[in-house]
Amino acid sequence: MKGVRTLDLTDSDQILSIRPIRADDGPRLQTLMQSMSDESRYYRFMDAIRELPAPLLKYFVEVDFDFDMALVAVVDLGTERENIVAVARYFGDDDGLGCEFALAVADAWHHHGIGHRLMQELFECARSHGYQHMHGDVLADNAHMLHLMQHLGFRLRTSPEDPGLKLVERRLDALNISPFSPPLHAADAQPRDEVAADQPEFRANPCS
Repeated sequence: MKGVRTLDLTDSDQILSIRPIRADDGPRLQTLMQSMSDESRYYRFMDAIRELPAPLLKYFVEVDFDFDMALVAVVDLGTERENIVAVARYFGDDDGLGCEFALAVADAWHHHGIGHRLMQELFECARSHGYQHMHGDVLADNAHMLHLMQHLGFRLRTSPEDPGLKLVERRLDALNISPFSPPLHAADAQPRDEVAADQPEFRANPCS
């Protein structure tokens, strides 16, 4: 996997990178899970889970990239150390036409636009692998996630089996997604080196 994207948060001295998950990311993924609030964990897993059991952790990091995808946003801590602060993934449906997504962002990194950016990258990955639509389940009281889904063009409807659950779906054909919009934080934040010579590397699909 190649095509790592580097993103600069203008209100922070920390640099975020987006890359595919690796098999050695287990401890970093578990740390992300443990850092999340009870509410955030419940919204992600719809369960009061506090940490990932070993088999599930192994499943999450050992991805079959032919059918599934997992992208992580990481903070460089120096001396070759990283923290995962967000993860977005999809699992391919059996029919090969659609995929189901999941998204988790560390509480300390909410409202930076990281979830939006990760989902944009996930759209491109899914589309490049031939998937025609993406779908997921969101708890009806998860207002922040539902707002993000609407902003990303998902269609929302109440589950006929559970009124406390929203089913969200969007098509992936004819995507028009700019890697420079929206910015990662407030309106005055700008992507790093937007017109610099390394811009094509930033635009490269991390799934390629």
